[in-house]
Amino acid sequence: MTVLALGFFDGAHLGHRALFEKAKHAARQRGVTAAAATFDRHPSRLVTGRSVSLINTQSDREWLIKEYCGMDAVHFIPFDTATMHMPWERFIEELCVGKFGAVHLICGENFTFGYKGEGTPEKLMKKCLSMGLGCDIIPSVKIGGDTVSSTRIRAHLVKGEMEQAAALLGHPHVLSGEIIHGRGLGAKLFCPTANMAVPDELVELPAGGYETVAVLDGVRRAAITNIGRNPTVSRDKKTTAETHIIGFDGDIYGKTLRLEILRFIRPEVKFDSFDALRAQILSDVEDIRLKYQGKEV
Repeated sequence: MTVLALGFFDGAHLGHRALFEKAKHAARQRGVTAAAATFDRHPSRLVTGRSVSLINTQSDREWLIKEYCGMDAVHFIPFDTATMHMPWERFIEELCVGKFGAVHLICGENFTFGYKGEGTPEKLMKKCLSMGLGCDIIPSVKIGGDTVSSTRIRAHLVKGEMEQAAALLGHPHVLSGEIIHGRGLGAKLFCPTANMAVPDELVELPAGGYETVAVLDGVRRAAITNIGRNPTVSRDKKTTAETHIIGFDGDIYGKTLRLEILRFIRPEVKFDSFDALRAQILSDVEDIRLKYQGKEV
């Protein structure tokens, strides 16, 4: 049995946290688990044919919901044609209760579900009452007079406004992935980097340098990350994140790196020479090193 929070939860932001906190409280009262039910892809991709740039990958969304927000489990529902056409009553009866064992359901005041979004919070509340289930509808969280939403956060991210995005997320913007082999350029510039591909599905951050925290094998370290396509040395069409972990040297290929992206430092530019590029990178690294000298990351 479980208390089930319903939503897409892209970013796991402060508005979502309100649902999770209520779910955990209700679960403790009932002596059951607290779980989130979400979709494996954004519904708009199938419903409207338009892709929505996401804040997080599915794996990062799961990590944030479980590890950062403290939920016991995350259930991913495949959003396919069958799910899109499922009547809202069946969504509750067959998925929420039948498959996931929900005894209490929680959603936000603007949540819709089922075929053509015909399921509303009001209908959910009535259905739960008729089935003997608990139900809570959580009002939107507002900061600065406006509702905290994934759309609002994406608008900050595309401008490189990492601090403003973090204020709405309740945590730094997170990006993780497997460390892959690059061109070895970092070593030539005396700044070896941990490289990972940035999935196309994500919001595109402005290309350039970022102050980051690199989390590797559970250890947090100050870092600087370049996100972009390296116009000085290549014509890459794929966006990569190349991270220099300050004070660290080791064989890390194939491991998972999680980045907390704190601050946009400078835009990506095409330097006239390797020497100019190296000077800029070393200057950025030294600035970050001095900032964290003697301090915890």
